[in-house]
Amino acid sequence: MHCLSRIFFQNKPDTIEELLAEFSVMHQGFAKICFLVGIIDSLPVVAEKYDSLLCTVGDEILKILSNFNALYIHQMKLLFAWLQHIKSNIHLIPTSSRIRTELLLPQSELIRLINLHWETPLVQTLSEQCLITICEIWKAFQPSSQYAD
Repeated sequence: MHCLSRIFFQNKPDTIEELLAEFSVMHQGFAKICFLVGIIDSLPVVAEKYDSLLCTVGDEILKILSNFNALYIHQMKLLFAWLQHIKSNIHLIPTSSRIRTELLLPQSELIRLINLHWETPLVQTLSEQCLITICEIWKAFQPSSQYAD
């Protein structure tokens, strides 16, 4: 998945905004998942729009996760890649970010989707890894946060 998206993005020097516009007209499927992985790998970590782009990608991942199908394991891998990206660039996420105030809260749609598939055999380990990463993100955001525990 990562190899396909990296090759595509190396040959396509569009801005992330242009790529997200292209993404919005794509049909569901593995290509769409690969495309989002490429966008995550290409997010400019110093851009002024980094936080809004990261939230837009998160919203698209939520839409994809809402459609349970045979590609669900790849959808969960996409979520995990996005969470790992957040974790590695946590210092760039402002306090007012939707990631902190909405997307990763315990009552969020994202957590509900992870919990929904907690015991699904194919994605059980990925669900656990995603939840652990979310807790690690919260510990980095605010070590004394009740969400971190």
